[in-house]
Amino acid sequence: MAKLTVFLFCALSAPFVLSHDHEDNILHGHGHHRLLSQKPRGCGYQAPDSATIQKMAIAQEERVARVEQERGFTSQIGFPCIFGRARTEIDTYLHAIQMTDGTGFLSDAVLKENIRVTNKLLSSTGFQLNVVLTNRVTSDSWYMSNWDSPEQNAMERQYKEGGLNTLNVYYKAAILGNERFCGYANSAENAVSMGTRDGVVIDSGCTGGIDETTLAHEVGHWMNLLHTFDGGCSPGDMVDDTNAQASYHGIYEGKCPNPLPDTCPNQRGRDPLDNIMDYAPSGCDDIFTRGQARRMQEAWRNIRDV
Repeated sequence: MAKLTVFLFCALSAPFVLSHDHEDNILHGHGHHRLLSQKPRGCGYQAPDSATIQKMAIAQEERVARVEQERGFTSQIGFPCIFGRARTEIDTYLHAIQMTDGTGFLSDAVLKENIRVTNKLLSSTGFQLNVVLTNRVTSDSWYMSNWDSPEQNAMERQYKEGGLNTLNVYYKAAILGNERFCGYANSAENAVSMGTRDGVVIDSGCTGGIDETTLAHEVGHWMNLLHTFDGGCSPGDMVDDTNAQASYHGIYEGKCPNPLPDTCPNQRGRDPLDNIMDYAPSGCDDIFTRGQARRMQEAWRNIRDV
């Protein structure tokens, strides 16, 4: 099958070991000032079309069948032991980028709380982030770098640690094109082709409050999850137990709607606004489903931890 390229622009078990690098880069221009003043929102995700999603589903089936044959046993996408009986720790490196004037600075306490909240949200999936090292870097150009720009690529080449089974998180301005998002990531299926760019970017303005689920959301993408509304009512997000959803809710603040909207009325259930891979007001509970956990486990077992 042809290689698919899908870009996802959308308890601390190890102590923080700090390093600090400094670069003096002064940026000028109205575009940078506008982006700095812009409140980051949502996940900078370029949704695959329905045909690509269907190809992704076929690729997963073929991958599982191939791995089962190579290993001589059934890999069991179901992974029945993941809920409460097993845990995989993902070695994680945090790279906290800030500007020379202090813009973007995140304290140790903020970073630690961000990991604590993320691990709590990930607990039902069988994964936990194990922070190995925190780098602190001062660089105007790296903080304001755009996705896949020479500046950001240089930053990632210098600081990325580990292989496909190691998570690198860059806290900076999450800029994609002319917009500022709360975060973005690439999928597990693209990890090899991404090389040193494999990782997660979290905007420094999206680590707490109504945006505290951002890192868990982006880790979901990094582990091959789509948004719940990707693929619309059909083919959907390739997860059986997330209700079909035609489009995202589009409202981030306020109370969770009651009743929940139903954008796919001909299919079972209402929109899963309580899901971490959706966008919804903070009043909605944030969960991963068993089906999402199984998809994450498959990506880990057959792609990232091979």
